[in-house]
Amino acid sequence: MLTDLFTNPIGAIADFLLCLPGLLLALCCHETAHGLVAYWCGDPTARNAGRLTLNPLKHLDPMGFLCMALFHFGWAKPVPVNPRNYRNPRRDDLLVSVAGITANLLLCVVGFILMCIPTTLLLRDIGGLGYDCTRFFQVSYALSDMIGEQYGDVAYYLYEMLVNFATINLSLAMFNLLPIPPLDGYHVLNDLVLRNSDLFAAQKIARIGSMLLLLILVVPQLSSLYSRFVGTVFMYVFDGLGYVAFQLVHLLGLL
Repeated sequence: MLTDLFTNPIGAIADFLLCLPGLLLALCCHETAHGLVAYWCGDPTARNAGRLTLNPLKHLDPMGFLCMALFHFGWAKPVPVNPRNYRNPRRDDLLVSVAGITANLLLCVVGFILMCIPTTLLLRDIGGLGYDCTRFFQVSYALSDMIGEQYGDVAYYLYEMLVNFATINLSLAMFNLLPIPPLDGYHVLNDLVLRNSDLFAAQKIARIGSMLLLLILVVPQLSSLYSRFVGTVFMYVFDGLGYVAFQLVHLLGLL
C-alpha cells in the first residue's frame, strides 16, 4: 500500500477505507479478548482501566495502527494486566496471551463464512466458473469484480470489506504468534517451554525484541521473508477453509 500512495493515491485511499472497518474491529477485539480473559482469571486491571470495550479510541496505538494499515502487520495499545491477581499465574498468563490470537482466528473464520454467501449465490447464478472450485477462497478473491457486475457497487464494496476483514484478522493472529517479546507468542513460548519465573521478558530482552520487530519492518530482506511466510500460511489456511466450505455448500445442495 505504501508504494500505491505515490503511484495511485486515489486507489490507495479507497483500499485503506475498505480495510478500515475490519482493521479497527480486529485490533479492538484482540485487546478486549485479552482484558476479558484476564478479568475471568481474577485480574480486574483492564476493566478498571476501561479497556473492556470495542471503542477504538481506547485501544489504538498510532504507530501500530499505521504499520497495520501500510504493511499488514502491527499492534494495538497493550491491555494492562497484573499477573499477581491471577489465580494460577502460569496457566492464566497463557490463557490471556492466546485470547487475542484466538479472537482474531475466530473472526477470520466468521469473515470467510460471510464471504461464502455471495460467492455461492454468484456461482449458482452464473452456473459455475468452469474450473476446480474447491479452492474456494482463491475463487472468492477472483469474484470481486464479477460480484460488482452482477449485484452492483454496494455489493462489491461490502464484499471487498469482508475479504479484508478475513485477511487482516489472520495477519494479526500470525504476527502476534511470533515468539518475540513483547508479542503474545513470546508469552506462549515462555509459559509452555522456557518457563522463566518472570512472566514478562526482562527489559533488555524486550528492547531487543522491539528492535527485531523494527528490523522486520524496515529491512527489505526480512520483510520479504516474513511476507513469503505469511503467504504460505495464508494459502494453506484458506485452501483448507475453502475446501470445507465447498463440501458443505455441495452437501446442502446450494451448488
